[in-house]
This record gives sequence, structure tokens and C-alpha cells, in this order.
Amino acid sequence: MPQGSVYQLNVSNGGVPKLPLLEAVIGELGIEGDAVAKPDIHGGPERAVCLFSLERIEALAAEGHPIAPGSTGENITLEGLDWAAVQPGARIRLGSEVELEVTRFTTPCSTIRASFKDRDSNRIQEPRLRKSALRRDRSPRRLRGTAERPLSHFRDLFEYNRWANNLVLGATVQMSADALAAEMPELGGSALGLLEHLAAVQANFLGIMTGAGRPPREDGRPYEQIAALIRSTDEAFLRVLPALEARLDERFELLWFGRSFTIEQGLTQVATHSVQHRAGISAGIAGAGLKPADLDYIIWCAQER
Repeated sequence: MPQGSVYQLNVSNGGVPKLPLLEAVIGELGIEGDAVAKPDIHGGPERAVCLFSLERIEALAAEGHPIAPGSTGENITLEGLDWAAVQPGARIRLGSEVELEVTRFTTPCSTIRASFKDRDSNRIQEPRLRKSALRRDRSPRRLRGTAERPLSHFRDLFEYNRWANNLVLGATVQMSADALAAEMPELGGSALGLLEHLAAVQANFLGIMTGAGRPPREDGRPYEQIAALIRSTDEAFLRVLPALEARLDERFELLWFGRSFTIEQGLTQVATHSVQHRAGISAGIAGAGLKPADLDYIIWCAQER
């Protein structure tokens, strides 16, 4: 069989999407840490691992389907492999220690329908397209992905961040100047001050991690400028995520900490930092007699995913 490579390793606690990881241990029942929602019809020694082709995923995405590696539940996304040669009985060696035997083509589950614009998961049913179920033949071995690690989890976080920031801005724009400036010592400042701090942190990390440099510090900006900066940095992070994808382990200096951090840590900081301060701003919104928005991540998932 022609040589390909492992593009992505995927696991979940059951259901989809399965999310990426850099390294995995594969045993008789599949990848350690992976689970299936319905063990009576998924998993087991004869269906220990599910494979899919990156090229087939990309072709479907080019047709407009919201599909991505892991979104249809495959454990291993392969790149550069002749998918027509992946037939029951074929053996696939992954690295020097892992060998898999193809046992059957899988029947697409209805739970993956969100990966298709017409919600027709059967479009990847053999013979139109194939996903393959495999049997693990040997004792547990460690497998490491050889390609760059995708950032689907970060894209979700930053799309959620943009959504939540927009809801907060939609509420704060209704507040009076006095309400925006009212101090909340227990929360670290006024709603306006927290908005400005949130905007500054996003802009600083964006500039430093992309190499554009830390922007000049400006304090006391009017609300309109702060809101515009939040919106522009939200959009900019989503634009640069693909470029940061291959640099997650690269380090950058934060002078105010006197040490370096990885790009992955920086992205996580921005996403979690915003969550913290939106809570304080929401308290200011409530103090002004307005109803704070529901900002739960799961609400965003229900609406957008």
C-alpha cells in the first residue's frame, strides 16, 4: 500500500467531534482515553479504531460542508494514502510499532449529520465515500502524530469569545456614561475599565504572538474606541489562528512576567482571561438595571454548533 502519514489523532468522551491530541496509546479496544456513546453498535475488538482520509474531508469541505478532521468521529485522520486501496483485509502500519487490519467499512451514524450542509451523513457511506473500521492486532503501543496539530479547539474558543464579547457590548452600549464609570472595587474597576483592560490584553497578546509588536498603551479611551478594539481583535485572532497553528510550542517573552510562554499558553490566556472579566462587566450591567446576557459556552454550542 502506498505510504501516507498520520495527520491527526482524535478522541472524545463519546460522540462527536473527536478532538485532536499529539500522542496516543492504541490497545486491543482502540485508543486509550477514547469512548463511544453506544458500545453496542460502536467499538469492540473488530471496530477498535476508525480511519478517514484527509483528502476526502478536504474535498467535502470544498463543496461547502462544515466538516473537519475528527468531526465525523474518526480516530485517525490519514494524509496522502490511496484511499481506494483501503479495503477489508488490508493492513496499515502506523509508525514502527502499530499495525491495523481493516475489518469493514463503517455505516455512518446520524450523530455526524452536523458535518454536512444537507445533514445527510450517508454521503460518506460506501460506495460514495468510505470510512474504515479496523482491528488492532498487537499489544498496546504508543503512536505520535507526524503532522501539525490542528486548532479546532482554539477556533471554537475564539468564535465563542467573539460571540460573548458581542453580547456584552450589545448590553453595555445601553448603559449611561455614569453607569459605565461606576466603580466596582470588589471586581477590579468599573465596567468601562474592565472593557478597556479586556481590549488591551487581547491587543497586546495579538501583537506579541504575531510579531507585530505590543501596541502603545492608551488609558482612558472612550467607550466607542474600546468596543471597536475588542471587535477588531476578535476578528484578527480568528484570521491569524491558521498561521499560529504550526507555532503552538514556540515561545514568546512577556516582559511584565520576566519569562517566556508558549503560543498555546498565550492563546489559552486570552480566551480564559476574557471569560473572567466578562463576569465583572456583567455585574456592572446588572447594576445599571439591565439584564446581562447568558454567556454560557454550551448556549453558544447549541446555537452555532
